[in-house]
Amino acid sequence: MPTFSDQDHQRTDYSILQNSPIVLYHRPLTMAADIDALHAEGYRILEVDCSNFGDIPSFAPQLGLILQFWGEWHGGLNAFNDYLSDVRFPDSGCLAVALAHFDALHSNAADFAAGLADIFASSSRYHALFGRRLIMMLQVDECSFHLPPVGACPVIWNRKEFLDKSRT
Repeated sequence: MPTFSDQDHQRTDYSILQNSPIVLYHRPLTMAADIDALHAEGYRILEVDCSNFGDIPSFAPQLGLILQFWGEWHGGLNAFNDYLSDVRFPDSGCLAVALAHFDALHSNAADFAAGLADIFASSSRYHALFGRRLIMMLQVDECSFHLPPVGACPVIWNRKEFLDKSRT
């Protein structure tokens, strides 16, 4: 995947990656529109509904399966970091992981969920060194949801829901 050009500022991936590889969504339709746009930009999209998992032991193996980890992941964040560094990218070099109802996972395991996002942000920077783009899209049902900075960058709302009033 080549670097962005001056004409790419309207691309969805550019608008996400210019601030952080992790982006928040409140409305599912807003995230769906960006998923469609990313797909049109050559991204493989992997989607997970976090409301289906009540705890880390049930969530971790499913996420590992979807990400096609080479071994079974049981929820350790150090192992997640290792697996994510070897994640398989499509030929386009562009991969996005969309987690719906992320706040459900966060409410059950806040440190784990924040750690997951932090590792994802760091892994995105690592993969960018090799010309690959990695994005994490987090849909949350709580419009005032907040994550601490990940990968030393703030986690911000997508451009359509950036203002508080656009999420109410």
